Amino acid sequence: MESFSPLASIRKLLKFVAALSIISGHVSGLTCWKCVGEECSGENFEEYSEKIHCEQGESCMKVVFEMVDYPSPLKYESVVRTCSRGPCEPITMETFNGCRGKTRSYRFYGCSIRTCCEKDYCNKTASITMGGFWASLLFPIFVIRIL
Repeated sequence: MESFSPLASIRKLLKFVAALSIISGHVSGLTCWKCVGEECSGENFEEYSEKIHCEQGESCMKVVFEMVDYPSPLKYESVVRTCSRGPCEPITMETFNGCRGKTRSYRFYGCSIRTCCEKDYCNKTASITMGGFWASLLFPIFVIRIL
């Protein structure tokens, strides 16, 4: 008759949990909103979004991109909500305001704010403003630049 060993039982349990983690792939990852485009900055962005699972080590993030249409005073904004690729590096409001103060950069390249968070669906917060049609045309260039 085999004797009961608590240590052996714990080892078996840990091996089982490790195997389940490897098989599922998303045990330790976050679930975030994914939304790219004009509809992503409004209060009802969830209607145009999907729920995605991030890989381990990624964060939920929200990126707001803004630029001005020169010579008109119109501002355009677009929002991306998704998982970061690797560690998320925030871009602060201070950096954003510094960028906006550099007229040439703001007009030609635009400025962005990136917020990172570590809870499921934490990239839900509403955006600052919405610029509309031109932002949706210019935004693919920005997405390529940040991803």
